[in-house]
Amino acid sequence: TLLVILATACARPAEFTPENGVLDLAAAIPGDWDRVCVLNPYTTNSLAKEVVGIPVNVQMRSDIPTSDSITLLVTVDGDDLHELVEVSRGIADFTPVGGECFERSDARFNVTESGHRYARPVDADVKENATQPS
Repeated sequence: TLLVILATACARPAEFTPENGVLDLAAAIPGDWDRVCVLNPYTTNSLAKEVVGIPVNVQMRSDIPTSDSITLLVTVDGDDLHELVEVSRGIADFTPVGGECFERSDARFNVTESGHRYARPVDADVKENATQPS
């Protein structure tokens, strides 16, 4: 009897929620990773590679190519894929930052508590206000 084990694990569902309107992915996603990339609904393998910088088989490992109810967080350690995490848009909707990557130290997001739960980088409000004329 020959047993074959596939080395490509499927994406796991997110097991975290924002605390006091903030979601700190460095704390929420354990392990050794140095950046996280956000993939929006309907992302293909070729778009995932373009965003992440390395091949990511999202079509085999996630529902992201066919579902608009999730965003996909891809954690990477150097040039090595670490983990895929499917986040329900009801928990935190990362579509405003889809197609972007964030260093682990910058992976903190404000999540709107009322209405739609959009996730935006914690420092985004500070940067936007700093560029506004006085």
